[in-house]
Amino acid sequence: MLSTNRTLLFRYLCWFLSLNVLLFWLAGFPYLKAILSSGTLFANTLAAYSGFFGKSFVLLFAFVTYLSYMALWAFAPILLLAPLVLLFSRRRLLFAASVILSTLNALVLLVDLATWSMFKFHLNMSIVHAVFIPKIWNFLDLSLREGIDMVLIIIVVFVVEIILARVIWKKIVLPARWFVGNTPLYLWLSGAVFTFVSLVISIGSGNNLLMQQTPNLPYFSTVFAFLIPDQDANDILKRYGETLYSLPMHANDPLNYPRHPLRACSAKKPYNIILIMVDSLRFDSIRESRMPNMTRFAADNWHFLQHLSGGNATQPGLFSLFYSIPGSYWTAAYEQKKPPVLISLLQQYHYQTKVLWSSTMRGPSFDKTIYLGLDDLLVDGTQQDDIGDADRMITRQAMQFLQSRKRDKPLFLNLFYDAPHAFCRDQSYAPIHPGPMAACSRVFNPAEMDVRLLLERYLNSVHFVDEQIALLLQTIKDKGYLDDSIVIMTSDHGQEFDDNQNNFIGHSSNFTQFQQQVPLIIHWPGQSARQFDYMTSSYDVVPTLVENLFSCSNPVSDYSVGQNLLKKEGRLPFLIVGSYVNMGVIEPDRIMTLRTSGPIEITDKKGHALANSKPRMDVLKQAVALMRYYFTE
Repeated sequence: MLSTNRTLLFRYLCWFLSLNVLLFWLAGFPYLKAILSSGTLFANTLAAYSGFFGKSFVLLFAFVTYLSYMALWAFAPILLLAPLVLLFSRRRLLFAASVILSTLNALVLLVDLATWSMFKFHLNMSIVHAVFIPKIWNFLDLSLREGIDMVLIIIVVFVVEIILARVIWKKIVLPARWFVGNTPLYLWLSGAVFTFVSLVISIGSGNNLLMQQTPNLPYFSTVFAFLIPDQDANDILKRYGETLYSLPMHANDPLNYPRHPLRACSAKKPYNIILIMVDSLRFDSIRESRMPNMTRFAADNWHFLQHLSGGNATQPGLFSLFYSIPGSYWTAAYEQKKPPVLISLLQQYHYQTKVLWSSTMRGPSFDKTIYLGLDDLLVDGTQQDDIGDADRMITRQAMQFLQSRKRDKPLFLNLFYDAPHAFCRDQSYAPIHPGPMAACSRVFNPAEMDVRLLLERYLNSVHFVDEQIALLLQTIKDKGYLDDSIVIMTSDHGQEFDDNQNNFIGHSSNFTQFQQQVPLIIHWPGQSARQFDYMTSSYDVVPTLVENLFSCSNPVSDYSVGQNLLKKEGRLPFLIVGSYVNMGVIEPDRIMTLRTSGPIEITDKKGHALANSKPRMDVLKQAVALMRYYFTE
């Protein structure tokens, strides 16, 4: 028998966590809203629930699953709190532990909700690992307003938990009020069993309509797989959820990249390569009012008007540019220490290399992937707190390097500017839009943001970077580098400001034009100015250099899913793109998103769901095959 004191403490604990359940239901409502607003809620390519009873069942499953799962999450601290009651039976200790653990639990929910709302994927270990690096605030590019928001949210949640603890003890436990018995537990168990049985039966019958709801709930598939007596349950659920077509289950299978060694490379005196990258640069930045210097540079050189990145985030965007294969191969390249073909060629021809980033190369580890094999990398960037000063510094470093280096070797110079990505941070450069600047609040108060003012803030950073690149280009011209250097200006991905009226701001959240299309301008010595008005991609840059600069005779498919930028004919009718979590296939008239633990989603080019649309199986099969092509068979 439990002592009277322990009985009171357990009663307090149950009431305290039960009220947290109410808070979790309210805070997590956007998850439920996303489930109910899905265009494939009642029908997809494998199953359909029509009629009153069928649709009622789907809605019942959605509500019961949401309520029971969020209740389970809210009650998670009991795993640590119950032993405290049994071992110590001390009220003050339990109060402190329950408030702290429930605060942390609620903050995880809020952080996941913010991540999911912005990027449409849940908080995971890759993201956590990326955050816990030096200069955390610089990495997150938080504005002062956002930093204050985060502190206020923590304080508010903590205070609410303290108030709940005090009210429950004084108003419910001590007066011995509101005895409800085991009824809530039985209701929760009934809901959990209903969810589990419904999912098991649907999976057994080859119906994934219910399973497609679960990716909206954080870590649901992991919890569900834990309850299935099969050691491969998690992989089975992932493959099943992707409508029978999935990314490689084993992303670290042995790589076969390149498929054959590069041969007959006959460049006698290769040109220098100067690669200028700007983080988060929109394709429509190349206009006189935004980037006047780059607009003139584009008019004098090769300008690719329909150029798409291979990703909507930095990792897949840069991976596709350097490796020329999809971002789905990242893990294998990283774990197996496989350098890009481009870096191998630079080493083969004894290029002198200089890589300058204003931001960090860590999280993800670009120093161990796209730059693998290069020496003297400054992996932590300039370590300047002011993003304007950071970008100015790499401009100065590049100019000094070009002025002082010996020209006995070909040169690879690579800069990565960060201001347009960090536009929310305090600006130390003259604005072209001098009006009131919107206080960035992308995480906790997105509804309060004036998107127009945010765009103006972003364009200030774009104009600033244009000035920095102009200074660099002037040095390149003055020192005679234009005669023997290929100069490439591009970006890793775009930046959306609710352009499609889908409430998306930023990147990493969809594969529409404003997150995928980026500028590409190339100066090639001896070549006249041209505009290319057909679709190209970041996969095409390396094949162009391999064929036109290094004169290698391999078929492009040995090392790339792209082709030479100058070849219009023979291109695939789709483009494989990636994010930090999902892969996508961009077709001429629509976009397929291949979620890693959910269904294939089909939208129009603006990201609006296309009801009852089915994957084009020839396109899907070919895309999946390319995502496996560079693994050893």
